[in-house]
Amino acid sequence: MKIFTTNHRALGILYLLLSLAAVAIGTLLSLIMRIHRVWPALVFPFWGQVKPEDYLALVTMHGTLMIFFVLTVAPQLGLASLVLPEQIGARAMAFPRLNAAAFWLTLIAL
Repeated sequence: MKIFTTNHRALGILYLLLSLAAVAIGTLLSLIMRIHRVWPALVFPFWGQVKPEDYLALVTMHGTLMIFFVLTVAPQLGLASLVLPEQIGARAMAFPRLNAAAFWLTLIAL
């Protein structure tokens, strides 16, 4: 699969992989929050102890990441690029370069 493609199937798969990466990062943030709740005095390597403002930042980053990069990217962009053109009988997306640019802007935003 070419990275700089305009094929709607390849872009749909790339969107789903991006969403999967966002799930992994969000799960890691959630794990750090849960570890802090169980052992508040634990010192993390390269970070130190989680301060209250750091905990609130973790909650905010986790929520933002899961909402905007998982719940919007996977169903709306990933599945729409992968499945929708075939369902309506189109050979390709209407604006394939715009779809590719939207993917790369979404990746940069992550």
